[in-house]
Amino acid sequence: PNMYTALEKLFEGSFEEYGLHTDIPQEVSLQGIEVRDGIAYVDLSVDSIDTINDQNIIEGMAKNIALTLSQFEDIDKVEMLIDGKNFEEVGLDFECDEAIPAFANHY
Repeated sequence: PNMYTALEKLFEGSFEEYGLHTDIPQEVSLQGIEVRDGIAYVDLSVDSIDTINDQNIIEGMAKNIALTLSQFEDIDKVEMLIDGKNFEEVGLDFECDEAIPAFANHY
């Protein structure tokens, strides 16, 4: 699959029949992805910024996205955006850059 399709699957929700889950809240949707200089900029949309205004939610989303994109060799890092803006621009005081782990158990 391509990057967008892989992320679409992640954002569709839980894969409980496989014993897997996602940390992406239902109120968050994927708008697009752009890769520049090894960084995947993943553009998201949220119903309300309050939905993701929690460090644990941000970290869970970032890890899920990074692990999903780890199958693509040209991506070293993930940065999440909200409606094309970085977290600071939308009023979130969290770091959201996530390095792609060499192995899933690094999380």
